[in-house]
Amino acid sequence: MTWVLLSNELQEIYLGNPYIQSIDVQSDVSSGFADTVMTITIINDGGQDQVAEFNLLMPAEALIVNYTVDIYGPGKYFSREDASKIFDFEIPAQGVEARTFSVILTVPAESAGIVRLNYQELLRRMNGEYILRVYLDPGQLAENVQVEVNVDDHRELTFIESLWESADLDSLFKERPTTTSQGSSSKSVRFEASARQQRRESLEGLNGYVTVAYDVEQGSPDGSITVDDRFFLHRISPQELIPLKKRTIYLVDSSTSMEGIKLDQLKLALEETINLHQRGESFNIVTFSDIVTAWKDTPTKATQKNKESAIDYVKGITTSGENDLLEAIKLILPMLETTDGSIPTIVLFTNGPSSDGISDVVDVITKTIDNRYVLHVIGIGAELVDNDYHYRKLAGNNNGEYRLIVPNSQSYQDIVSFLRTYSTTLMWNVGASYPSSIVDMESLTKHFYLSYYDGQDIVIAGRLNDDFTGDTITSVVSGDIQGGPFELELSTPIRRVERAVTDFAERAYKFLTLSDKMELTNLQTTDERNQGLNEVVEMAETFKFVLDQKALPPQAIGGRGDTAAGDPHIVIRDPNSDMKICFDIHGPEGLVVNLVEDPVLGITVNGEMVEKFNYTSVGIKKQTPSFFGRIFIRLGDDSITVSRDSIVINEELPLKWYRNPAVQVGTCKVMVNNRKVVKVSCPDGVEMKVYRHPIHNGFSDHFDFYLGKGGMFSTSVNGIIGQFQRRQITLDTSSIRVTKHGREKALLLLDGEEITVSKVSRRRTGTCWANYVRQGLQMLEMSYEQYILPNLYSKPNFS
Repeated sequence: MTWVLLSNELQEIYLGNPYIQSIDVQSDVSSGFADTVMTITIINDGGQDQVAEFNLLMPAEALIVNYTVDIYGPGKYFSREDASKIFDFEIPAQGVEARTFSVILTVPAESAGIVRLNYQELLRRMNGEYILRVYLDPGQLAENVQVEVNVDDHRELTFIESLWESADLDSLFKERPTTTSQGSSSKSVRFEASARQQRRESLEGLNGYVTVAYDVEQGSPDGSITVDDRFFLHRISPQELIPLKKRTIYLVDSSTSMEGIKLDQLKLALEETINLHQRGESFNIVTFSDIVTAWKDTPTKATQKNKESAIDYVKGITTSGENDLLEAIKLILPMLETTDGSIPTIVLFTNGPSSDGISDVVDVITKTIDNRYVLHVIGIGAELVDNDYHYRKLAGNNNGEYRLIVPNSQSYQDIVSFLRTYSTTLMWNVGASYPSSIVDMESLTKHFYLSYYDGQDIVIAGRLNDDFTGDTITSVVSGDIQGGPFELELSTPIRRVERAVTDFAERAYKFLTLSDKMELTNLQTTDERNQGLNEVVEMAETFKFVLDQKALPPQAIGGRGDTAAGDPHIVIRDPNSDMKICFDIHGPEGLVVNLVEDPVLGITVNGEMVEKFNYTSVGIKKQTPSFFGRIFIRLGDDSITVSRDSIVINEELPLKWYRNPAVQVGTCKVMVNNRKVVKVSCPDGVEMKVYRHPIHNGFSDHFDFYLGKGGMFSTSVNGIIGQFQRRQITLDTSSIRVTKHGREKALLLLDGEEITVSKVSRRRTGTCWANYVRQGLQMLEMSYEQYILPNLYSKPNFS
């Protein structure tokens, strides 16, 4: 038990036991390559072993070098392999571009635990600046937080700025970092926060990030090359180029899933973006749901009159139906054909997969575009996390960038910032080449790009030939600029200087090589991706990077994770393939159904339905399908009731939806993560999650229930979801046929019984095989009525 006496005050803060004594972060940036070490010290000054839980965050594009745990006192030392078992990846919070690790560590009595996370990243110049962010969201107060960022470059720093940015827009925490100078090319930024200061942010401590933005002198057209040993890092920023003309199609998802704050924030962003268009540029706006509608038949010049008309069109966009992205793409492709030298660009704003299934759509769109255009994708909504891979692939396959935006009252600014970054194209079909007498050509990282944007730099790394002894590297940058082909011959002096990051050029080369390989693997088909994944893992091990599972490209993995999500959609995953089956269940307000019942493990999961209502575009109230409004979980003699306002343990211990310490409930552990997920972890690998959807347009929260993969249920398990943990599911692929309406049908073998299914797409879960007979209830072992219970707390009797 620890109390911290605040200086010159009589006020005290209880930090709990165990508690975080300190969070120390040191980041050294050498020529844009950043090496960051986060060190968290945990103190248990009590007489019993205690479990410490907190979060570590790192930038999404960073790669882990190492993470370790040391226990000082009568404890033990954890090797890196042991340490990996206490790190658990969770969904990124607040829409920030960061990966979150939830750390659970047992600290022995009267001992200290020290957790270190070391990661590296290569900063990219965007909008005329390099930006480094240190993310902090431990989930609790710390006695002291300290961040130090040292920026070192052989070029002169033209500016450096730093600030603390809170995830809570109404935060009272106003502390700012301080900057000190060690010379024209080297500066340090320091940020500190005591427990008292952190409490101004929230009772859970800091939640946000320290941002350090800087730029360096870009005067030399030859760029900058830094070398250590035989490895080089080349940054090139061609100057004084005239921007290319733009021909932009804004492709807006107007399906019902975009209703509310998503569409409201997008409209604000589009209004501001339209006003940024210059004369000589052309643009159009196309909305798509069940139907596709265009503002104009063809991209239109950005005159003031046309911009005002476009903004009026944006203000009038309403939502309806599901989206049909493929039809929208087919409509706009003729609009992008041009002979005036303008750059054809598509900017897609969407909240979910196409009605045809996003995986299939990605492949069709890529073949259709055929590397002729740029396609940027902005995903709007936290629910897109499940489909993140497909949208990154869609953008990456089509020369574009992807950004996920989680809506809040200021998210339109994030959308505008993204669009500004890629708004001014200076070169097209860009490539860089080096003499084979100087550079090992096979070692070069990615050196061909479709576009080069204003405010960026081209970054290439590689290895010099062993027999090269010169002090200058020649290269040629070529591409298309306004007016025709362009070629720039460079002769760049080599800089060999001591850096804060040991072997930083070699580490930068390895970082780029591995990142390029991971990006390429992400864009491949499933079979190629699984092969590429093996190569990624081998390369990471060779380069001494540690890949957590979320950093790896998706692959087909074993274990069955089943879901009750949406209205409610039941989705069952085959553990031996990518195949999923799905069906719907509906009911009136207050209807209770059993989802899981395992009498051997003593686990019961029930869901209570609520009805939601929407309004049509003409104000008519219409009922939408039923959702789960409460979830009840029984664990032996203990219980958990999840509702909009709280999570109640054993009908007496309420937990709020803001983050809480883990609670032991019987043999299971219950955690509340990111204000939206209740995670229940039990022995034998059984894991359950209740995902909370926030209030939307005045409607109450509703919940999705997820059954984790790999849990060992008994052979007696039952319930609408539970029964599929023991049943045999096989899709007869030889029976797949396409109807005259273009829909795929097949035979599903469920415990040997043939059931006709159709291939459909679900917004959150992608493509699955559905049965429409009695809403798919033909898939259940018993009649639907036998799963209905008298109340939320009832125990079913399936004997």
